[in-house]
Amino acid sequence: MCEAGLCTGCAADADCDDGEPCTDDRCDDAVCVQVPNTAACDDGDACTFADACAGGACAGTAVVCQDDPGPCGANRACNGTAACTVTYPGSGTGCNDGNACTVGDHCNGGGACVGGGAATNGTGCGAAASRRCCGGTCVDTSADASNCGGCGIVCGAGLACEDPGVTTGCGTADSSGRCRCTGANAQCPGSQICRTFTPWNNRCAPVDAGSCAPGQHVVALSSCPDLCSY
Repeated sequence: MCEAGLCTGCAADADCDDGEPCTDDRCDDAVCVQVPNTAACDDGDACTFADACAGGACAGTAVVCQDDPGPCGANRACNGTAACTVTYPGSGTGCNDGNACTVGDHCNGGGACVGGGAATNGTGCGAAASRRCCGGTCVDTSADASNCGGCGIVCGAGLACEDPGVTTGCGTADSSGRCRCTGANAQCPGSQICRTFTPWNNRCAPVDAGSCAPGQHVVALSSCPDLCSY
């Protein structure tokens, strides 16, 4: 029979077993006694580990398993140990690598977002019209001596790429830069020529669309040096 929360009238320790792992149950003078122990146990929570009895109850140390942000970030799951189980979205999952000059961006299966290939050269990639994709990288074609005015238009060694805006009155709103020169045609890219008469001498100028990068056209600026533009 039960009396004051205890099972009385026991004849053996087995009569007092309440099924709880955190108490040692015994029969003492026909009265059941439950004594808390410190045995290992399982509290049933996968987000705790090192579960043990304390004060008659089973409790473990909590572990936090939190997913990484972003479409390619790690997914973490509790497994009853101090370390989370880590998985990643499958390779090929769509994402954005933050580079406007790559296409086919996808997760690599290891937590990173990678580009699948380079965007078409000349594709716009920024707020400024001069920002263009060249070989998978966004460059400023008004200042990059290796892509001056367009992808692959390389200025002569040691000579700068100039934004048309620095020559007042010579088409300041264009999207292309132009190479500087010192009077020698050989210092200009491709078939461009070095302008040698004032007021805007020592600037390379295209002679036709063939002097420009693929997909560009020539902008004629009257008394100013002509230039290439997308």
